[in-house]
Amino acid sequence: MRNLPIGIRNFENIIKRNYIYVDKTKKLQNLIEEGECYFLSRPEGFGKSLTLSTIEAMFRGRYAIFQGLAAATWVQNAAKHPNPVLRLDFAKLNTQTVDAFNVSLYKQLEATAKEYALPHTKDLETIINALYEKYGSIAVLLANYDDPITRIQKDNDLLLPIYNILRNFYRIIDAYRERYRFLLVLGSESYEETGIYATLKSLNDITHTEQFADIIGFTQEELEEVLSLNNTKINYYLEKFQKYSNIVNEINFFTRHCYVIQQIFSKIFIDYQ
Repeated sequence: MRNLPIGIRNFENIIKRNYIYVDKTKKLQNLIEEGECYFLSRPEGFGKSLTLSTIEAMFRGRYAIFQGLAAATWVQNAAKHPNPVLRLDFAKLNTQTVDAFNVSLYKQLEATAKEYALPHTKDLETIINALYEKYGSIAVLLANYDDPITRIQKDNDLLLPIYNILRNFYRIIDAYRERYRFLLVLGSESYEETGIYATLKSLNDITHTEQFADIIGFTQEELEEVLSLNNTKINYYLEKFQKYSNIVNEINFFTRHCYVIQQIFSKIFIDYQ
């Protein structure tokens, strides 16, 4: 019996270790093909990090781990001319001090420069230009965009300097859109073109868009399929799933009633594993 990927946020690990994976790759392919600059918000535990990991693997042309999935042909073609990926996770930034914040941000930028054999730099503009000139259009993936400000919003000593650092960061991200193949900003809070994010303009907010409502999370049909494939007592678990989904306030089913993955699965499948 295949295991559920509880707590696993890396797409490649899920595939290689043969965990259950609900194929969202066709939806992600459509997202990539139909636009360029997106914002998407979902509660914690919905699978945002896994989504970014999957998109990253698609742009890198990792065809071997997509075989048998809906977007396999797209990824196979992408492998001929893979796009460079600039992926940053703001939840990993250190907000203890302003210096620590800068250092942790620079480390992520330096890691990208090192991976793509760029001149040693921690400057965002330099990295964007160098990636574009050396490899072509960039896929920019920004995870947990709202996390730093959420953590320090009551700390007056940190709020303004970190606010200014992030405001300048987003200004640079916005200024080089013509060099992007794709831009996706993910977070837990709603995006507004005001305040710190005013410099990141005109993102296509698909948070409540019907077409992409089920791009993250499990629909009822997907859940039934997962349970059926694993020979579990479908009705029993669906009843428990519904019970717990009503308890967790953050869910508020998104249009097509996608369930939050992490918070629910950790409760329901204790006796499953």
